[in-house]
Amino acid sequence: AENEAEILRNTLANPDIIVLDIKPKWEFLASLFEFGKVPLKELADFCYTVGKSLEIGVDVISTLQDLVSVSKSAKMRNALRRIVYDLQGGASLSEAVSRQKKVFPPDLVALIKVGETSGNLPSILLRYSEHLDWLLKMRAEIKKAMAYPIMASSAIVLIIIVLTTFVLPRIVQAIKLLGLKQLPLPTKVIIFMSKHGILIVHLIALIAISITISAILRRIIPKFRYYYDKFILKVPVIGDFILQKHLIEDLRSLADIYSSGGSLLLALDLIRRDLETNEFLKEVFSDIKDRVERGTSLSLAFRESGVFPPLVVRTIQIGEETGTLDESTSRTVELYETNIRKAVEALSTFIEPVLQLLLGIFLGTVAAGILMPVYNIITQLGRFR
Repeated sequence: AENEAEILRNTLANPDIIVLDIKPKWEFLASLFEFGKVPLKELADFCYTVGKSLEIGVDVISTLQDLVSVSKSAKMRNALRRIVYDLQGGASLSEAVSRQKKVFPPDLVALIKVGETSGNLPSILLRYSEHLDWLLKMRAEIKKAMAYPIMASSAIVLIIIVLTTFVLPRIVQAIKLLGLKQLPLPTKVIIFMSKHGILIVHLIALIAISITISAILRRIIPKFRYYYDKFILKVPVIGDFILQKHLIEDLRSLADIYSSGGSLLLALDLIRRDLETNEFLKEVFSDIKDRVERGTSLSLAFRESGVFPPLVVRTIQIGEETGTLDESTSRTVELYETNIRKAVEALSTFIEPVLQLLLGIFLGTVAAGILMPVYNIITQLGRFR
């Protein structure tokens, strides 16, 4: 239970339960049984099942109790039980879900609240379920596309470390014993790699350490997080990919809340306060919200931010002029979803041959550097016959 009042409310309604003692749980011990995040699949199932139940008139409490019996996540099961208790105590679905902040994302909580107010809760939950299904498919495609590049890159790094640290120094010593006056270019390359191999290993380690330190600093220092998030959006290719990913989430929430009867200010406030995880974009949406409150149109506020692509600005402007802001924004989200899918496929198609080429060049250089001196000696011995 979240507090003593919740315990008393639920136990007093059951005459078979006698409260003997109430003690606060040890958060660390409780976390051992609720570790990790709730899988997106479980959230998608929750939204679809509850949405369908509301659509056909099935009791929500019994639906949630059924979900408890099939859920594989301990955190989700406990959250569903608490929601059932709250609903039995007279709370609304939005109130019950909002108390489980560690399980349900803030945009879903806000959408449920808007849906209860406007009467469109079933359709809202079903649309959110479709979004989560798309997100699951996209993550699966990204994992599939990046599996080979990650494995190949790891293999290349491991090969470089082993060759430059252990193998090449011994090969170079053997080549020097041959007494060749002129060495082939590949041989000179592997001699250079042998001399500076430790620097290559240090460079790889430095890059890994820098990435780790940056991730830690981003978590603990707000100012560093702001400048880091701003910088990452300006990185070629990667920054554009990340910006599109954030735009999909932000514009989808904007369209869903607006189409469900919520105001633009409510949607912008939700994005600024809870939904957006990029600190730089969070500040941008805060500025957009302030401009809209002062009477500026949403499209003009987006344009003056100087962050969003012209397509987004034009789409919002057309939606404002035609009174179809939710539809035009949803079409933009669909376009960006298609762009991300194509970008992932193109990235996978590009990276695989490039990594194969780099690995082939590296191993080919090492092989040529070893074999060419031996071939030269054999050729010289043949001349003396």
